[in-house]
Amino acid sequence: MRRNAIGRYHHRSGSWRSPRGRERRLPRPRRRFPYFGLVPAAFGLLGPLLAVGVALCYRAIGAERLLRERWTDEPLPPAPSLENVLFGAGLPEVVLASALFGAALWAVLWRPVAPKWGVDQCLGAALGAVLALAGGLIGALGLYIRTGPAEIPIWQQPLFAVAALSVVTFNALLTLWAPLTLVGMGVVGGALTSVVVDWLKPRMPIIER
Repeated sequence: MRRNAIGRYHHRSGSWRSPRGRERRLPRPRRRFPYFGLVPAAFGLLGPLLAVGVALCYRAIGAERLLRERWTDEPLPPAPSLENVLFGAGLPEVVLASALFGAALWAVLWRPVAPKWGVDQCLGAALGAVLALAGGLIGALGLYIRTGPAEIPIWQQPLFAVAALSVVTFNALLTLWAPLTLVGMGVVGGALTSVVVDWLKPRMPIIER
């Protein structure tokens, strides 16, 4: 190697050829997070607390009318409650949606080896907004299962819930503040999660795969 080339960047491709001409892939480094199983549990706990806090904020500013208590023919108890934590979603649906939200968000943000402050926060906010809207569909499914016609057998209720999902979702979109609230919650949750991920990355070991 020439002396003036020392210290320059040399790109190393993702594969190399052995003396026999066979192409082999080089191991790619990645960060290992050994506590990933705790991520869905943590989000499953924090998600309902955030939803309760949002519902209480609506009531504190005198906007109880925005917390609709009737999305279907069956009325709901006032929010926040076990059967109506926020916008008709009960506690089981909020826990499930929050756990899936956290696991998917963490898995995407953890993939890059090195943290990129600013870029990761924008990615987390955007992805959090999309995942929050997707989580709202889980809440709509649970809402119809709990408030659907009583004459439908319980084992058939999930099928009818999927059929009625478009109607419940359309009613939620008409209110406008329900999806906007979910987007806001997703943006805040995604941005804060990206901060935690970027802070943890340099403190976790790098392994080859």
